[in-house]
This record gives sequence, structure tokens and C-alpha cells, in this order.
Amino acid sequence: MNEQLQIVLQLEGLDTDKGHVRLDALVEELGFLKRSLQTIDRLVDEQGHTAVYYRVVDAKHSSPLTITLEPVKIPSKKGKSLPSDKRVQLFHSRYFSELSEIRAGRPPSTDIDNKTLKLFHDLAKGRKGNFKTMRIQNHEASVMIDDQFEKNVDYFLKESPPSIGTMAGKLEAVNLHEEANTFWIYPSIGTNRVRCKFSSACKEQVRDLLGKVVEVSGKKFYRANSNFPHRVDVDQFCEITNNKEDHLIHLRGLTSQNANDRDSVELINSVRNEW
Repeated sequence: MNEQLQIVLQLEGLDTDKGHVRLDALVEELGFLKRSLQTIDRLVDEQGHTAVYYRVVDAKHSSPLTITLEPVKIPSKKGKSLPSDKRVQLFHSRYFSELSEIRAGRPPSTDIDNKTLKLFHDLAKGRKGNFKTMRIQNHEASVMIDDQFEKNVDYFLKESPPSIGTMAGKLEAVNLHEEANTFWIYPSIGTNRVRCKFSSACKEQVRDLLGKVVEVSGKKFYRANSNFPHRVDVDQFCEITNNKEDHLIHLRGLTSQNANDRDSVELINSVRNEW
């Protein structure tokens, strides 16, 4: 495996333990790290599957304790091919991108759900009382998992008041497993994709519209400091047949004529409701 895909975890033990790391704390934190890696791995896979497992390729005891992990492609099952190198690279880059954005106080991607954020929160909270410092890095990024990181995760877990409105995008990646009843829409502008929750009664309609451009209506949920919803509780949806999606690109940057006279928060809320 390419060394550029290696993941390095650095942990510094408490002064009361002379900088050594306690075994139970290490095992617990490695579990948090594994689950956070897996959730991003599934996110970049269209079918929600994991593509890799991890092996320890290096470990150094000198403070900080340094453990180097290497992602390895999961052996293919009969009739299925191995994930591509590009797929593994995408997951690796995405993981560090999300960590870096959160640490810098910027919103995570809209397709990062609360479950994933809570795993990042566990990763940060698990260090408290167990480690003096904690860092995750690769060949080009280094992210401190500290009080600031935990504070930022908590901030983005708090959603702004939802608004009622519509969104348009291509309907893909349906998940019906255990009544999950979600699909993704991929808008042509504004954000990469948005998770949509729908009623069980709409399963057949979802199947019929798979791969088509649709307009969804319902309750839109926003993360703090984000102009685009990260999820929609769908009341109704329908196919767009008049190329409405194609000409949405021409609306980029446009607001009402009196936008300059309005408070920024008021303006954003009005734009949300108009959508």
C-alpha cells in the first residue's frame, strides 16, 4: 500500500503516568478511531460498504506513543472486484479533509450526518482524563484532537431552526435497509449532495424516480454557520420534466433587490424559506 495512505496516531500519556499510555484507554481510543474511519469509508461508497481494513505497520513507545496504521483492501468476495486504488485514496483524503475542516471551525460537508459527527465527538471526548495530547496525521495533514476540536464538533451538532422549502437534484443511492428509508439528491449547484428521509409509503415512487431529477419538499435542517441543508425530511417529491434543474445555475449569487438593506441573518433565513 502507498505510504501516503498511512494514518499516524500520536498519544501522549498523562504526567501522573510519567507520559505512559494506559492500556484500557489506548484500546478504547483505537476503537473510536476505527469506527470514525469506517463511517467515512462507507460514506464514499455508493453502496455504503467498507473497502478496507487496517493493520499496524509501525509503533514507537517514545513519548508521544506513535502508532502507524495502513489501510488494506478487503479481499474480494466471489463475483466482486477489489475496490480501486482511487476509491481508497478518496476515502483517505476525505477523512482528513473533514477532520481538518472541523478543527478549523468550518462546517463539515453536508453529507456528514449527526451519527458521524457523534463518532468524531467520541474520538475527542475519549481522550479526556486519559491523554495529555492527541494528534492524527498523514503525509500532508496533521490534526490536533483537543478541546477546540471537541468544542467545534459540539457546535456543528447543534442544528439551526429548520425551515420549510424545496430542493432539486438527481435522486440516487437509495437505502431501504432496516427501514432506513433514505436517498440522496445531488443538486447542480450549492452543495455536493443532501440526505433525504422519506415515508415507507413512498418506496415504490422512489424506485420509479431513481436516477431522475426530482424536486423534494419538506423540512430542511441546517448545521450552524451553513447556508445549505444537510438533510431534508421529505413530505412529497416529484420528477422535474421541464429542465428546471438545468437553469438553476443561472440563479447563483442572485438575491432580491433590497438585499443590501437587510441584516445578514435575516437575508439567509429568507433565502432558505424561498428555496
